[in-house]
Amino acid sequence: MKSVEVSFEKSEATDYVLEILSLGICSLFFPMSFVQERGKLTGCCETEGFRCLTSFTELGTGDILHIASAILRGAGQAEERYIFSELYQIEPCCVYVDKTFVQVKLVFQPARQQKTTAEQTAQLLRYMGKRCGVEGAVYAENAAEIVQSDGYGLRSRLHRLENLRREVYLCGIR
Repeated sequence: MKSVEVSFEKSEATDYVLEILSLGICSLFFPMSFVQERGKLTGCCETEGFRCLTSFTELGTGDILHIASAILRGAGQAEERYIFSELYQIEPCCVYVDKTFVQVKLVFQPARQQKTTAEQTAQLLRYMGKRCGVEGAVYAENAAEIVQSDGYGLRSRLHRLENLRREVYLCGIR
């Protein structure tokens, strides 16, 4: 059984967020249990069946676009529960994918800097773009621009990412 521990100051997360994470009712995050000691919190979650994004040396372009879409979708659901992206990190070390690349989850880690979902996801796309071929890197950069563009809402961004993903599969880009 694989588990991940995260330590942070109690002041870095509200009781409400900790409760939501403990109950496991936000699909973006792994359910976590917490122990408090001297103002520090240690959160623990089971990641069995998932791999951390940092463990991949190579990623497929379609997988990259799927991960970005899943994170955007999950972040939208997290916002419905008042867990805003400025409160947590969307970093490669926090992102986990299952063996079939269907499920994408985050290990909750309080944010070091307040960045929007769009900024963090675009940064993640650029990171993942370095782990695929040249054509894939171009698609990852296009996706990062779509995610960061101000003129689109969440649904429109997701639709455009899905169109990019469809194009990748139709053109046979790895």
